[in-house]
Amino acid sequence: MTRNGVSIPEELIEKWADQAEQGIYPGTPGSTTRRATGRPRLHSQPMTAVTLRQPDTEQHRVKVMAEQTGVTFQQFLRQLVTTGLDQHTESPSASDQKLSVS
Repeated sequence: MTRNGVSIPEELIEKWADQAEQGIYPGTPGSTTRRATGRPRLHSQPMTAVTLRQPDTEQHRVKVMAEQTGVTFQQFLRQLVTTGLDQHTESPSASDQKLSVS
């Protein structure tokens, strides 16, 4: 129930909760609707955390390259993965070859 006594159906509350989990906040920000707090979404699709183990020397190289390009370590890794996937998609026979990411 709202502070002015209006009853809100359970179905509507569930709908709002589902939308909030997806980052959807209907309405116009203002006195009754606030902008979502927290870090902005990185992608339009849901994202999954991935753990990657690599030698220290490779991790250092990635960190240096990220700094040189002015992006975070994570952003640079996402770019490397996207580049590799794009190369593989353009040339499916590349599955037998090493990816060339420069």
